[in-house]
Amino acid sequence: MSVYAVNDEGVTALNNTANSLVEESGKLAKECDVAISVAEEKRETLGPHVGSLIEALEAIKDEIDNDSEAIKEVASKIKDVADEYQEIIDEDNFAGVAGN
Repeated sequence: MSVYAVNDEGVTALNNTANSLVEESGKLAKECDVAISVAEEKRETLGPHVGSLIEALEAIKDEIDNDSEAIKEVASKIKDVADEYQEIIDEDNFAGVAGN
């Protein structure tokens, strides 16, 4: 489990994590589409079980698509935490300036 500090690096790491979740989910969905296309194109050379292979790939793709909304929600919550961290940092910086 990662630990994120309440500092600029922690905010950046949280935002990067949120962005990566969404990006990697999208990449995975695209790769499933490619695998399905290849299996369909090579149907005649993949043997008698190609239908079940395609069905399995389509089921995986469906699950990825179904989970994409949940992944976006998690990413949004991570960004909310990053925003809260940034507010704490900004308040501390302002308090430090005001206290001088």
